[in-house]
Amino acid sequence: MPGLMINDLPYEILSNILAEAAKLNAVEGVTWTFGLTEPELPHGKIPIHKYVRGPVQNEIIKWDSVTDIRQTCSVWRNWALSHALEQIHLNKWRTSERWAEVTRDRSAYNIYELIDRPSGAYVRQPPYLSLDKTCRLFSDHREIARHVRRIWFNGFYVAETDQRIFDTVNECSNLHSVAIPWTMLRRGNADDWARLLRANDKNPLQSLELLGVEIPQDQKKRSENQVDKRAPRHHRVDFSQLKRLKVFGNTTFMPVCDDDLQAIARTATGLEEIHISCLSTISIKGLIALIQSSRNTLRVIEHAPRSSDGFIHCHPGELEPDSSIHLCELLTSCPNLRDLSLSMPTVCAELFSNHRVKWSGELQVRALSLCPLQHKRNVNRRDQVNSLSKLLSAARDLSRGTAYRHCASDYQQSLSIEFFMSHSIFTPLSGTVHGDFSLARISSNNLFPREQHFSFKGPYGSSGVYGKQLTDEEIELWEVVGEQEYLVAMDSGWVSMDI
Repeated sequence: MPGLMINDLPYEILSNILAEAAKLNAVEGVTWTFGLTEPELPHGKIPIHKYVRGPVQNEIIKWDSVTDIRQTCSVWRNWALSHALEQIHLNKWRTSERWAEVTRDRSAYNIYELIDRPSGAYVRQPPYLSLDKTCRLFSDHREIARHVRRIWFNGFYVAETDQRIFDTVNECSNLHSVAIPWTMLRRGNADDWARLLRANDKNPLQSLELLGVEIPQDQKKRSENQVDKRAPRHHRVDFSQLKRLKVFGNTTFMPVCDDDLQAIARTATGLEEIHISCLSTISIKGLIALIQSSRNTLRVIEHAPRSSDGFIHCHPGELEPDSSIHLCELLTSCPNLRDLSLSMPTVCAELFSNHRVKWSGELQVRALSLCPLQHKRNVNRRDQVNSLSKLLSAARDLSRGTAYRHCASDYQQSLSIEFFMSHSIFTPLSGTVHGDFSLARISSNNLFPREQHFSFKGPYGSSGVYGKQLTDEEIELWEVVGEQEYLVAMDSGWVSMDI
């Protein structure tokens, strides 16, 4: 059409064109930063040498790739800001670093490579400089802040940075996802959290991540850091618009616990995803509170309370003996649940009795015992064998039923179930059990296992090798046997459930 300008194209087409241009600019741009090294010697110095410090952050590469696009027109400028600022990572500055005397203009780095005798100096910058500058930028230019969709804060765990994080986030009117230190759940007041969640706003916060780490002892001892305002329990703090909650990382300083999740569950009625992993301070009680409050909307549940020093799974906690809650039944009553990875105190065949569930993909269940045997004092082997056999049969039937629906529909993904119990891994669909049976071989006088077949599932944390290179000795520790052979060995007392 004569006279058609590029800005007259549909916005989707224009966006694709500009995205391709930004990709080409990123390829031709600067992707590495430079530094200087100068070993200090007692009797003099040697010449300074250049070296490559590391890759430029992705956010900086994206910002550089749209520099020319931003300067073209207002339409392209808005697209460029949305493209470059959609995701932001803010990290605490590591002080006492040696920086090269090089221009801040990264486009001039090619000239720097030609310098034969570089010079440099130690530079100390405020550790929270990136946070301060970002907060000031968003406060002075709100039209820039509205382009931010996701933002991560890493390393800001002290009280003096809390308000700056809240102020930075509050300027981002279209923010969907935020990852913040867990300490803000303690030190933030009700007004701070109400503005962060924006439950009554047209663009409420949809994803919240609480990241925990172990902090230095001197920070733990400061009185300003030891504050708990219990904001989630306030009636003004509303989590009802939140779709995704993630709690990640182990810490011993005022960690997130069951009481916090129960307080959040008071209003969190629309969660679609729950991720609780790599921490040991949240038990099954806190998880159940969230499941009950968002039972009709949940699609993903991940509860893997691994310890921080490896893949050993911590105790998932227990319910009171007089509790009427049956977790297996509760999970099957979630109508939209699809993905499940769970650490449970007990499990039984009831978990797989409902064939109308929409579960798909890999389903992993870590359990300590079987539900029918939980509160029994004297448990005989026959009860153990029967309960475990029913559980494995129910899981196998559900997997086969899901596989049938997968063949009938392109939208239904097949279901693969794994159990982690008694330091063994059970795969019901293949009818196999993986574990270390060296003691069982001794107690059975070499009757079990009948044949030796090495397994590559384990032994790290009873959850697989996790891509680690095993030695020949470690490989030989774990074997795979048939399910029926394992049940016979269990009935004979050669292997047992840890109850």
